[in-house]
Amino acid sequence: MKMRSQIIALGLAGVAAAAATGGIGLLSGRHLGGTIGDVIGTSQALQHSQEADMMHDAVRGDAQLAVLGALQNEPARIDEAQKDLREHGQNFEQQLKALRALTPDATTLAALDAVEPKVRAYLDTASRVVAGARSNPAGVQQDLQALQASFLALEDAMEQLSDSITGNYRLQSEAASAAVAQTQWLIAATMLVTGALLAGAAFWLS
Repeated sequence: MKMRSQIIALGLAGVAAAAATGGIGLLSGRHLGGTIGDVIGTSQALQHSQEADMMHDAVRGDAQLAVLGALQNEPARIDEAQKDLREHGQNFEQQLKALRALTPDATTLAALDAVEPKVRAYLDTASRVVAGARSNPAGVQQDLQALQASFLALEDAMEQLSDSITGNYRLQSEAASAAVAQTQWLIAATMLVTGALLAGAAFWLS
């Protein structure tokens, strides 16, 4: 083989090695990007779940404020409780809606399906407490007991939902860490192999 042909062959081998390294890096990066995207989505789902937990407590606080307003004969507190309840209830439902859009796995969806009707029942009971505080203060204690029972039933369902999301987040974080390590080792191995081949070809040419 003539010197010119050997130099051309060595150059083409270098181009092929660079293309192989870049292609492997590109494919690994795409896979890694998808894994990290899953982690980000699950992290957002966890944030929505935590916000929903906050609304779970806030709704009960609104009903209790209305009852306190009724007992102390302060209609302004009942008005405040009614306004806050409306806002917290809307936020509660929005968080669950956003959570459903970010939830791909069947286990979490099943937990969410169990939560949603309990949320509606809970909000309806809280609305009755607030309305009763205005119209029938003497009978509001019975509605408040019903609210507590609804609160506890929803708490168990939301705990299962939160556990499912947290478990998914942990698994996906571990998968992302493994994907990062795999990508690093794969690119390093490819560079070592192609570097060794090019060095051997250079020595052969010399």
